[in-house]
Amino acid sequence: MYKLGQATILEIRGRDRSKVLNNVATQDLRNLSAGQAFETFITETKGRSLGHGMAVGVSDRHLFVTVPGQAERLFAHLDRFIIMEDAVVKDVSNEFDTWLISSEADFPESLGGFPGQQKSNECIVDGEVVIGLWAPWVSSTSALLLVPNRLKDQMIAKYSGQSTESDLVERRAWESQRIANFWPWYGQDFDDKNLPQEINRNEQAISFNKGCYLGQETIARLDALGQVQKKLVRLKLNTEVLPDLTDPSQVALLSDETEVGQLKSVAQDASGEVVGIGMVKRSHFSPGTNLVAGQARIPAKIL
Repeated sequence: MYKLGQATILEIRGRDRSKVLNNVATQDLRNLSAGQAFETFITETKGRSLGHGMAVGVSDRHLFVTVPGQAERLFAHLDRFIIMEDAVVKDVSNEFDTWLISSEADFPESLGGFPGQQKSNECIVDGEVVIGLWAPWVSSTSALLLVPNRLKDQMIAKYSGQSTESDLVERRAWESQRIANFWPWYGQDFDDKNLPQEINRNEQAISFNKGCYLGQETIARLDALGQVQKKLVRLKLNTEVLPDLTDPSQVALLSDETEVGQLKSVAQDASGEVVGIGMVKRSHFSPGTNLVAGQARIPAKIL
């Protein structure tokens, strides 16, 4: 269990909250209801990714939960497209502390137990609502807890022996798990220059059968073509020294002497294995492809 701090959390209330969220999302959220949680991209008119995270249905509202620092832009984006709909968007990021539970077995039964895949739950603690939601950040059964601020000290006291202080920037102690589970991190592995299909999460986060939404034409056209020119991939690196991701000379992914991609994330797991996420051109992104990373020419294999 990792205590992470403040994520970006947007709240959408009102009768048309599902419609509003569905209109800007790649996932089919037309019938999003309490007890559900789905991975989705938030897109703009040209189909590019403005955000990536979890759309969550709770009893009287919807939430969109994503990486820190995205609230202002995403709030403006959602609010802009509320015209006649009965819906109100609010940034509630600073109302919650975020905790990451690594697996179903680690989820406290006293907090409602593991919500299940594509599920969420609510648990009343001292009159406050603690929200649990499936979030496949570090495993297929990892989950988030959204803990109201008033309960933070109580949670720390109760679970201090089972929890680790971490963060949502460096992701101390769980970054290698995130990479191994291939959960792309918005703002690091990709950003608003990328189309959703380039992130390689089609099955998990994109519905190709839903009705109209922002950017659908671009995304549908790319689906019809059946290919992207680049995409995120997971890599294994043969090194004991992690490349410096702030140094351009260390993150280039090369085939012979030709740059074919960029290393975006890298971490070493408990066994010493180094794993990474990279954006690689179509000519070289097939599993099993051997590349080298940076001037040090670190062997890197696409998984």
